[in-house]
Amino acid sequence: MAKKAPAFQIYPDDWLSDTRLMQASDATQGRWMRTLCRMWRNPQRGRLDGPGTSICKALGMFPAEFLEFVLEIIQYGFADLSIDGEWVIKEGEFTGAGVTEALHGNAKSNAEVTLCNAKITLINRRMWREQKVNNSNAKRQRRYRAKHSSDMEVTPPSPSPTPSPTPEDTNTSSSKLQESSSPTKRMPEDFLGGGDPPSSRPVKTDSPSKGRPSRQGFLACWQVYPLKQGEEAAWREWCRLEDNGTLEEPWAIREHILLMAQEDGRFTRCPPKFENYLRDKRWNDTPYKAPQDGSALVSGMPQAKTQAQQNAQNRQRLAKALNQARSQRENQQRQNARGNCGSGFELPGGDDGTGRNCGFAPDLGGGPRALEREAVS
Repeated sequence: MAKKAPAFQIYPDDWLSDTRLMQASDATQGRWMRTLCRMWRNPQRGRLDGPGTSICKALGMFPAEFLEFVLEIIQYGFADLSIDGEWVIKEGEFTGAGVTEALHGNAKSNAEVTLCNAKITLINRRMWREQKVNNSNAKRQRRYRAKHSSDMEVTPPSPSPTPSPTPEDTNTSSSKLQESSSPTKRMPEDFLGGGDPPSSRPVKTDSPSKGRPSRQGFLACWQVYPLKQGEEAAWREWCRLEDNGTLEEPWAIREHILLMAQEDGRFTRCPPKFENYLRDKRWNDTPYKAPQDGSALVSGMPQAKTQAQQNAQNRQRLAKALNQARSQRENQQRQNARGNCGSGFELPGGDDGTGRNCGFAPDLGGGPRALEREAVS
């Protein structure tokens, strides 16, 4: 018999959310936990059967406590209960009105005696359901093993006793041992694969046959390609395109590779693998040429590649436009101030009325105006 598990699973969430059990008294909840432990130790796990006296002793209760415990089970229905073969609680449903009336109708002492003398069955629905599933699985496994027992390997019979060796057999075995230990003994050539040296054997590969007519065209393109990596993968892709009928002429592919290498500096600096070149049909690409007139720049900025870069450039352009507008306004104000000063209207201290110095000091008898008066006179 398999060893009994040392513990059983308890689900605190289910325990606390069981409204039927939570309505019972604390004493009943503690007695129900002890009942679960007894059910787990029972051969029929999840179930207690027997006379009321035996169950009462197994649960460590007095008859009065056992009567109270059973009455709360009947009242709240958190377990299945059968008394004398009649189900009082079955699958959580109350079905034994007669038994309940008999227990409540008798005096307390008579009810205790009646309950202890009756045959009681207590069932925890979850534990009993899991036990039935385990029993069903065990039966199914036994049937399977019994059905396929004939397919098991049979123990080979023991060998017959070996006869004692004769002197002739001893001499023959010793001569064979000497021949096998001789240094001049060599393995047969057919065991080595026909005697051919390993270097002359064909190399194992998963690439298509290299005897195709287009192999020479592939090698011509491979020879001028700037990146010499992944030749086997490139050859497989070449054969796939050729089988699909989408492969360009080899001479055209070779000319395009040479053209890209001469006119597109990016192609020589970081070329794609030849396999990717063929898969993407890059022979249709045109060489990239950097603009000579700076058309790639917008307002002195490189072309934005992302939305974030575009937003940053927009903010820079707006700030630049505001700075230009501010500078133009200040220049215009300076020009207006100088025009007022040149018209002959001056304020003391060279102020033009705007609060800024117009650049001309008042004529106090010296300076350029005095020189002009002297020249006129």
